[in-house]
This record gives sequence, structure tokens and C-alpha cells, in this order.
Amino acid sequence: VIPGKTVTLPTKDGYTLSDIKDENNVDYDITEAVTKDLALTAEWKPLPATAPTITKDLNDLTLVYGYTDGNTLTIAAEAAEGHTLSYQWYSNTNFSNEDGEAIVGENTDSYTIPTGKNAGVADYYYCVVTATRADNGEKATAASACAMVAVKDKVEHKGALSIIENQDGKIAVFDGSYRGGEAFEITSDIEGLSSVKFDRTFSEVGEYSTIMLPLSIDNPSQYGEFARFVGVEKVGDKWIVNASTVTTVEAFTPYIFRPNSTEPNFTWNVNKLEKTQSGTYTDKVDNWTLIGVTKVKMWDSDDNNDYGFAGQAVTSTGEYTIGEFVKVAAGAKLSPFRCYLTYDENTHSKSSVVLPTSLEVRIINAVVEPEIEPVDPDDGDIKTPVSEIRPATSDIKVWSYDKTIYIEAQADMAYRIIDLSGKTLQNGVTNSTRDEIHLGGRADGIVIVWIGGKSYKVKY
Repeated sequence: VIPGKTVTLPTKDGYTLSDIKDENNVDYDITEAVTKDLALTAEWKPLPATAPTITKDLNDLTLVYGYTDGNTLTIAAEAAEGHTLSYQWYSNTNFSNEDGEAIVGENTDSYTIPTGKNAGVADYYYCVVTATRADNGEKATAASACAMVAVKDKVEHKGALSIIENQDGKIAVFDGSYRGGEAFEITSDIEGLSSVKFDRTFSEVGEYSTIMLPLSIDNPSQYGEFARFVGVEKVGDKWIVNASTVTTVEAFTPYIFRPNSTEPNFTWNVNKLEKTQSGTYTDKVDNWTLIGVTKVKMWDSDDNNDYGFAGQAVTSTGEYTIGEFVKVAAGAKLSPFRCYLTYDENTHSKSSVVLPTSLEVRIINAVVEPEIEPVDPDDGDIKTPVSEIRPATSDIKVWSYDKTIYIEAQADMAYRIIDLSGKTLQNGVTNSTRDEIHLGGRADGIVIVWIGGKSYKVKY
């Protein structure tokens, strides 16, 4: 310091001069003129770092079970001039960007979520970005938003069918209330399943509904009462849909169903769903056909001979009640795995029929144990050895002899032959006044023949 001059203040990059001390460690007044040589000490205070600016923050992320990509969180930040950036990722147990646990070794601007996480669980992550001054090492930080990373079930939709996979296995779920536009189809076998379920909520316990199931059931009574369509008849001024109860249920077959719960637990412990077969799912008796659908059916016109099932009663007009078949109107929709009834005017019709607005349902118990002996068709006048499940007068005769079922009726009458469990053995149409039907090894014992809206039991 030159005597008579004042002290020139020193400078240092990244610091500000906070104080000057003399040799006695006393604050020195730099405005005073120097009168002698001095030994002064400068005290420096580092300039603070400037916090980084996060230019691309984190968002929540949803992953699909079994993911192998798309599982990376990325952040972008900018630092002031003379600063460098560093990163540290944290996991947390709640949705917060504070007090998390540092993830060892994760020090870049991105973090890849480990694979193999279970579905149904959410984890939380955030990143702390640090800006460090190059000249003095001071640091400032900014925390990103907290991102929730959730893993959901892997789901593949095939119309009313969903294949759901997670850590508990792979299940197939049929939605009996599906309203989407996609058709149900299995183009190839679906394997590796742990179970198959059919979900549907019914409006009332004990009321009739229609149903078609994707798999067979050996003990359907646990869910309610199932019955196969056997025909329509007019009794007085009422139209009646007759259905016969069954003790087994066949896959992709239309049924009348009376549930014992509003939400039956239809579950099959199978490991495969087979490729769907082409064709229609129908039960046809004379002019009437009960049709099951596998995709949403919608009616565009009132001009039809179709009847849907009433899921709820119309009380304002009293026109129909729950559990009846009701004439379909334009705009009506039918969900998959349900059924509708239709009348074909071109089948066996000699004149037009005035169809009703609704039809009632009647269930007939077809599980019987008759003792009917075979009768030789060459013994002369045949007195039909039948026991009609629903007594009625008829010109139709049905009997059996020597592993042959004989039907005497007019031509072009639809018939169905079932066993006592309700399983269909054969469907057909009569060709002459006497038809001979051979079932081969498909039947042994009592069978039931449905024809002309009547049911007959014979020993085969």
C-alpha cells in the first residue's frame, strides 16, 4: 500500500469482499489515507448458486403388467452460466417430492423403472436437480414434481371377451352387459389361462332371462334354473313360450334362465379357450327360433318379427311385465350372450299370422324316469307308447324299436331329441309320414323327443 493513497479493493471470481482486517485483526477503514506500510487481510464471501430451471417436468406414468419398454421417466433442466447440473432420483412411499429415499446410482436426467412390478401397485418417484457454480462450488437445487407410476393389468379385448393378465395369472372374462361395437371372436386358441368367468348382473332373482354361456356346465342348478326352448303355442288369447329344464348346459346354446342370484358367479377352472366356430347359435322349433348373439345386436326398424326379453316391467301402460318376450322396436339393443325370439313367416306357413306384442314363458320339467317298452312297427296299428310331459291331444306318434326312433307326423315338422340331462342328441325336420331316426352310440336308455310343441319320452 502506497503511503498517502487509499486501499484499492481486490476482486475474486465467484466471491464478494465481505471485510478487510489489519494486522491486529481489526476492521480497516479503506477510506482513510495510508500513512505507513500495512499488512491487510481480505475476507471473502462466496456468491450463491442460482437454482436450476426445470424445463420438462415429470408426469404420472401408467404401465401395463409385463412391460418391457415405455418405463422411463425423463427430466430436462437448464442452469445459469458458470453452473453445471447433476441429478439424483428418489423413491417415496407417498405422493410427495420431499423426504424420499435416494436411489443409489441413479444420477442422470432419466430413470428406468425396474421391470417385474406387480399390477395394482403404485410407486412414487421424483428427481432433485443440483446446479453447482464452477468458480466457488456453491450449490442450489430444484425438485421435480412427484410422479406416480402405476402398473395395471394387461388386458386384451375381443368384443365382449377380455383376457386379463397379472401376477395372479391370466383369466378370460366375458361381459354379459357389453355394449361396444366389436364382435366377439377367438381366432386361435387362448392358452395358459387360470380361469374363465362370465359377468352379468340380473335385474331380479327368480325372474326369467335369456342367456348363452361360452362354456358348458355340468351342475347348472347352483346358478339357477336353465331351460331349452321347445316351442311356442297359443292358449286362448295368450301366447306361451315353452322351455324344458335341463341338468347340463351346453356351450353357445340359447337358454331361458331363472337366476338364484342377481350376480351369479359363473367360473370355470380351465386353461384354454378354443377357437370360436363359425355358425349361428339357435334353437328352432317350427316357425319360431331362439337365437343367441355374440355381439351387440341393434334393431333399425319396427318392421320385424323379433322379440326381446323384458328386463323390467312397464307399469305406466301395463303392456308387459318383467320376464316376458316383448316385440322389438327400432333402436332396441341386445347385449352379447343373450337371446331373442323370432318368427319366420316363410316356414311351414299357409297364411299370415297375427303375432302378439308379448309372449309369456312357461318352464316344463323334462327330467323324468318313465318305463316305456319298445314296440315293433310291424305289429299293425301302433298305439303310441309315450308319456307326454305336457299332456295334449296330438296326431303325432313317437316310439322306438330296435335302436330306431320312429316319428309319424306331417312332413316338414322340426324335432329335437335330447337325453335326460337336456343334452341335444339330434335336431332335424320330418321328411315323410314316418321317419326313422338312428342315434348310434349317442344314446342308451330314455330319450325325449320334442316335436310340434309337445314332448315325448321313449326307451332307446
